[in-house]
Amino acid sequence: MSQVESIYDLNHDAEYGKAFRYVYTPTDKESNPDGGAISIVTPENGDAWFSWKPVSVSDALMMRSRWMQAKKENTLKEHIAPHKAEQILRSRKISGGK
Repeated sequence: MSQVESIYDLNHDAEYGKAFRYVYTPTDKESNPDGGAISIVTPENGDAWFSWKPVSVSDALMMRSRWMQAKKENTLKEHIAPHKAEQILRSRKISGGK
Protein backbone atom coordinates (compact mmCIF):
# COMPACT_ATOMS: atom_id res chain seq x y z
CA MET A 1 0.00 0.00 0.00
CA SER A 2 1.37 3.39 -0.93
CA GLN A 3 1.61 6.04 1.75
CA VAL A 4 -0.86 8.88 1.53
CA GLU A 5 -0.01 11.65 3.94
CA SER A 6 -2.07 14.47 2.49
CA ILE A 7 -5.51 14.87 1.01
CA TYR A 8 -3.64 16.01 -2.12
CA ASP A 9 -2.08 12.55 -2.47
CA LEU A 10 -5.41 10.74 -2.31
CA ASN A 11 -6.64 8.96 -5.44
CA HIS A 12 -10.22 10.26 -5.63
CA ASP A 13 -11.51 7.54 -7.94
CA ALA A 14 -9.90 4.66 -6.04
CA GLU A 15 -11.16 5.87 -2.65
CA TYR A 16 -14.64 7.10 -3.56
CA GLY A 17 -17.18 4.75 -2.01
CA LYS A 18 -14.59 3.24 0.33
CA ALA A 19 -13.05 6.09 2.34
CA PHE A 20 -15.62 8.77 1.51
CA ARG A 21 -18.73 9.45 -0.52
CA TYR A 22 -21.03 12.30 -1.40
CA VAL A 23 -24.53 12.31 0.06
CA TYR A 24 -27.48 14.64 0.36
CA THR A 25 -27.70 16.11 3.85
CA PRO A 26 -31.16 15.29 5.23
CA THR A 27 -33.59 18.15 5.67
CA ASP A 28 -37.27 18.48 6.39
CA LYS A 29 -38.76 15.84 4.09
CA GLU A 30 -41.89 17.88 3.39
CA SER A 31 -40.11 20.97 2.14
CA ASN A 32 -37.29 19.18 0.31
CA PRO A 33 -37.88 15.44 -0.27
CA ASP A 34 -34.60 15.04 -2.17
CA GLY A 35 -32.47 16.21 0.75
CA GLY A 36 -30.41 19.28 1.42
CA ALA A 37 -26.90 20.27 0.54
CA ILE A 38 -24.26 17.83 -0.59
CA SER A 39 -22.00 16.54 2.17
CA ILE A 40 -18.91 14.35 2.27
CA VAL A 41 -19.26 11.43 4.69
CA THR A 42 -16.87 8.70 5.78
CA PRO A 43 -17.42 5.42 7.62
CA GLU A 44 -16.58 7.37 10.81
CA ASN A 45 -19.86 9.23 10.34
CA GLY A 46 -21.77 6.08 11.34
CA ASP A 47 -25.45 6.44 10.53
CA ALA A 48 -24.84 9.03 7.82
CA TRP A 49 -22.54 6.60 5.96
CA PHE A 50 -25.28 3.97 5.86
CA SER A 51 -28.53 5.89 5.70
CA TRP A 52 -28.07 9.28 4.02
CA LYS A 53 -29.12 9.31 0.38
CA PRO A 54 -26.22 9.05 -2.09
CA VAL A 55 -26.00 11.87 -4.61
CA SER A 56 -27.11 11.38 -8.19
CA VAL A 57 -24.54 10.40 -10.80
CA SER A 58 -24.57 13.95 -12.20
CA ASP A 59 -23.96 15.46 -8.74
CA ALA A 60 -21.18 12.94 -8.05
CA LEU A 61 -19.51 13.89 -11.33
CA MET A 62 -19.87 17.59 -10.52
CA MET A 63 -18.30 17.05 -7.07
CA ARG A 64 -15.48 14.99 -8.59
CA SER A 65 -14.83 17.76 -11.10
CA ARG A 66 -14.68 20.34 -8.31
CA TRP A 67 -12.33 18.10 -6.29
CA MET A 68 -9.98 17.58 -9.25
CA GLN A 69 -9.97 21.29 -10.14
CA ALA A 70 -9.20 22.29 -6.55
CA LYS A 71 -6.45 19.65 -6.41
CA LYS A 72 -4.95 21.01 -9.64
CA GLU A 73 -5.10 24.58 -8.32
CA ASN A 74 -3.65 23.47 -4.97
CA THR A 75 -6.73 24.78 -3.15
CA LEU A 76 -8.24 21.48 -2.02
CA LYS A 77 -7.65 22.31 1.65
CA GLU A 78 -9.81 25.38 1.18
CA HIS A 79 -12.69 23.21 -0.04
CA ILE A 80 -12.48 20.34 2.44
CA ALA A 81 -12.56 21.08 6.16
CA PRO A 82 -9.44 19.89 8.00
CA HIS A 83 -11.41 17.48 10.21
CA LYS A 84 -13.06 15.96 7.11
CA ALA A 85 -9.72 15.55 5.33
CA GLU A 86 -8.39 13.73 8.42
CA GLN A 87 -11.47 11.48 8.50
CA ILE A 88 -11.00 10.60 4.85
CA LEU A 89 -7.32 9.76 5.37
CA ARG A 90 -8.09 7.62 8.43
CA SER A 91 -10.88 5.83 6.60
CA ARG A 92 -8.58 5.22 3.68
CA LYS A 93 -6.12 3.42 5.94
CA ILE A 94 -8.88 1.27 7.45
CA SER A 95 -10.31 0.37 4.03
CA GLY A 96 -6.86 -0.64 2.77
CA GLY A 97 -6.88 2.12 0.18
CA LYS A 98 -4.28 2.91 -2.39
